[in-house]
Amino acid sequence: AAEHNSFTDYQTVLPGLAERLTLPQGLPARMTGTVDPARFTAIRRAYLTAFFDRHLRGRHQPLLQPSPTPPERAVHRLRPRENVPGPADLLPALQGWLSAV
Repeated sequence: AAEHNSFTDYQTVLPGLAERLTLPQGLPARMTGTVDPARFTAIRRAYLTAFFDRHLRGRHQPLLQPSPTPPERAVHRLRPRENVPGPADLLPALQGWLSAV
């Protein structure tokens, strides 16, 4: 499943940081979800392209039509949650790394 930060560069950056820094247990998954970054990027590009083709070029886009969808295509509108992990959660690991350099 994707998370709020899946739509940011964290999807690409966090795996590399996790290899080099000691991040809090489960932080990468809480920030970006468990979806494969390459797969998520492909899905996001397909939906953005379809959206803009539909609304700017007036082209019919079957991808945007309601249909039974597999879980990776399900879109959920969620209420804002408290404690969504963000950049501040990376600071302790970064500070520890910087002090060791």
